[in-house]
Amino acid sequence: MEWAGALTDVRLVLAERLGIEDEEDAARLDQVARTAPDEVSRALASLYLALSWLQESLLDVMLRDLPDTAAE
Repeated sequence: MEWAGALTDVRLVLAERLGIEDEEDAARLDQVARTAPDEVSRALASLYLALSWLQESLLDVMLRDLPDTAAE
């Protein structure tokens, strides 16, 4: 859980720096990561996308390990 929390914190900081306020902003990050005129924006967008993938993967694994309480 500590990793998931840390990833959330870092993603929030990056989102603020990148100006991500809604789903539409987040959806454009792929393009920003490839075509932004400055290297810093491209790097931050790429990092945000990588951390998002990592967090989603981590949570998928964690949720699979939870006991199935519906059967009880």
